[in-house]
Amino acid sequence: MEDALHSCQDETKWSELLEQQTALFHKTVAANKVLSARVDELEREVGVWKLGLKNSDDEKSALQKEAEKLNRTISSFKDDNTLVLGLVDGDGCIFAQEHLALGHLGGKQAASQLTKGITEYLASQPTDSAGRATIYIHIFLNKTGLSETLRDNNQCTPEQFEAFLNGFNQASPLFNITDVGSGKEAADSKIKQMLRVFAPFPQIPYIFFGGAHDNGYTSTLNEIQNTGLLDKIVVLQSYRTIATEIRALNIPSIEIPSVFMRDKLTTQDRKYFATRSPRSPKTLPAPSLPSFSRSESPVTRRNIDPSLPLSKQKPVPCNYFYLTRCKTGPTCRFAHDYILTRDQVVELRRLAKTQPCGHRNRNQKCKVVECIFGHFCPQGPGCEAHVAGRCHFIG
Repeated sequence: MEDALHSCQDETKWSELLEQQTALFHKTVAANKVLSARVDELEREVGVWKLGLKNSDDEKSALQKEAEKLNRTISSFKDDNTLVLGLVDGDGCIFAQEHLALGHLGGKQAASQLTKGITEYLASQPTDSAGRATIYIHIFLNKTGLSETLRDNNQCTPEQFEAFLNGFNQASPLFNITDVGSGKEAADSKIKQMLRVFAPFPQIPYIFFGGAHDNGYTSTLNEIQNTGLLDKIVVLQSYRTIATEIRALNIPSIEIPSVFMRDKLTTQDRKYFATRSPRSPKTLPAPSLPSFSRSESPVTRRNIDPSLPLSKQKPVPCNYFYLTRCKTGPTCRFAHDYILTRDQVVELRRLAKTQPCGHRNRNQKCKVVECIFGHFCPQGPGCEAHVAGRCHFIG
């Protein structure tokens, strides 16, 4: 009886163990199926990554070959087609009287000395290809205005000046003097645009810039500095001093003896500048301002208070009136009646460039052909106010 009872209990235990084993088996089979599916999925992902890596390697190889091809092309440009560009503001870099008075012969002599000076500078540089470069000089000037100034300052006659220009242009097929007319800053705008266009060219290692007498070029030079190309610029110095803001950029400069005038001439500007006799520093009575309508009162012109900077005058000179055109007229809250010298107008232009252009500050395209306000911070990328979040140039 007891044996039968023990036998029954053993069968029950074996049945329970068999059920547990069967459940474990089914559970293991199910888990294996899940793991097998996951392994298949991972293998597919690995296959995709391998394919992507192979494509990436193929693209990298293709890009490397393209880069090598471009480098060979650039090297070819530099070695075989190197071009040295000279951009000269002829209204500020004025050729010396000893050349002007000789007319046609003087033009050829000036071109020869200019070429010699640039060639000697290139020969002193470590870039071998620059020594074999083609030199292209482009001078922009107001022919009529400059001719009158030279005549009024007893430098040469209009006939001698005309002959000088012809002699310079004929000295080399790559030497050009272009008459830009009497438009305000006509030469400036052309030189600025050519600086922007040609500075990035890899086959142009140097640009000789003859405009360092005018702070108005600073914003364009700052743009070139921001693109890392300022080391291409060499100042072609004419006057004894370089404009303050341009001098602060520490651009290399050369002086070619006896090519340009070393001192500024007196300018007879009928609208904006005080006029002076060529032989006397005394200021003559200034001509009248542009005529107003009958409803406006006559304006008496006055001198700047020399004890105060332009920005502290009361009232402050109108930027628009002296630098471009004021649309407000007699109701303008800024002054239109000051007698400004050329240097004071240059300073006024510099101050205007420290104020941001409204369009550029709103990240819009400025449609003003020659905007008097700044499009870039004059302090450049190292502006401390920008780092502190206080710079007015936010565009």
